[in-house]
Amino acid sequence: MNGLSGLLGSSNQMDSLVDAYKQTQQKKLDELNAKKSLLQTRKSFYSTFKSRIDSLVSEIDKLTRSSAIDKFSAKSITSSDSKIVSASAKGNAILGDNSIKVEKLAKNDVLISNRANLTDAFNESAGNQTFNITIGDKTKEVSVDFDGTETYEQAMKKIVVAINRTSDIEVNASFVKDTNSTGRISLTAKNPGSENKILFSNNSALSKIGLDPDALFSNTNSRVVSTNTQAGYLEDEFVNLDSKFQLNGITITRSTNKIDDVLDGVTLNLLKTQDLDSAPVNLKTEVDSSSVQNFVKGLLTSINDIISNISSNTDIKRNDPAMTSLFQGIKNILLEKFGDSGDGELRYLTEIGIKFDKNGFIAISDEDLFKKELEKDPQKFANMFVGSNGLAKKVDKLIAPYKGSGGLVASRSASLNEQINNSMKKIESTQEKIDFQADALKKQYQNYLKLFYQAQNQSTYLSGFSTDTSGLLI
Repeated sequence: MNGLSGLLGSSNQMDSLVDAYKQTQQKKLDELNAKKSLLQTRKSFYSTFKSRIDSLVSEIDKLTRSSAIDKFSAKSITSSDSKIVSASAKGNAILGDNSIKVEKLAKNDVLISNRANLTDAFNESAGNQTFNITIGDKTKEVSVDFDGTETYEQAMKKIVVAINRTSDIEVNASFVKDTNSTGRISLTAKNPGSENKILFSNNSALSKIGLDPDALFSNTNSRVVSTNTQAGYLEDEFVNLDSKFQLNGITITRSTNKIDDVLDGVTLNLLKTQDLDSAPVNLKTEVDSSSVQNFVKGLLTSINDIISNISSNTDIKRNDPAMTSLFQGIKNILLEKFGDSGDGELRYLTEIGIKFDKNGFIAISDEDLFKKELEKDPQKFANMFVGSNGLAKKVDKLIAPYKGSGGLVASRSASLNEQINNSMKKIESTQEKIDFQADALKKQYQNYLKLFYQAQNQSTYLSGFSTDTSGLLI
């Protein structure tokens, strides 16, 4: 009995026996969980890989557009003094140097009224008056309502408000108190140059403040100049509103400071005039190698992301032949011929300074060679990337089986989702079986314990009887 008691033990010992059983079964769960973890890691890989493929497809799309070829003709301009002249260039700009000397900047035309005493009666009849303001080829009608009681200050303010509220008018009007008791109207063209000189029609209200087109000779080259009290223009000749500069020794005038019609593909921004004895500003036009590098780096970076994604997962490299094949295909890309067929065509990426770096990624390792080949022939250079046999098309063909809803990545992901779900079900089923068996063992132990206690009680009861020497029960 004592041996059996030690075997069955207490309730705590029973729990320990059940736990010991569960421990013997834990290996099954560990193996199932390890498999699930591996499947989830693979799923995570393919999820990341899909985003990398999508990014790569996006970069390929940029290089296969019809406009992509123009990116390789990008030009840049360097100004020797960007405070005087800045410039930008398009792809059709001619490479080389140009000199420019800025003599005069384009100005906005300004027309100023007479000085008037603010409190004097304006003496304009009540009613609506209209007049026209013409700037360039745009004429706008301005309408002003008078009540016949206005002072000069009130009348001039009404004229200013009426001008500024006129839709699409190319002039700004302002009322200025030049002294405590007097004021004037100032009209300023919104755009510079003689093409935007201010013209206006006859009107009695305007004449009261000195704005008479005939008196000011507004439509002739020699105009009346304003004084401290009298109406007129700031510039006596409207041609003086234009910019004036020398480009490569040739004198040029324009109605603007932003000039895009003197050099093919070049926009000049005149910012400051120069003294007569100042040296011209040099403008150097060259191939914009940095812009082209940035354009193709998007593709190279996306390719490198694929390389990194695959190489960082040894399980995938070892167990997925399709991924191994893609990885090797990308690694072999520098060994392939690029560019369209033809004499003098560039053939390998290494010929334009693109190689694998020490970390195994594709990089522009020789920027000088990259720029040199780009300057030599932008078209042939572009063929390396956007031609029918260029890098974009080659990579697109390489990843074709992997992309899209019907591609390998989508099918792998769907299969892994199914395997993960099945694995989770199996883990749950196995856990239920272990728990069920453990519960059955616990009940079995409990029955043994019950029988033990019953036997123990009977033994105690029987030991309570005794016999005498005659053999009779007492």
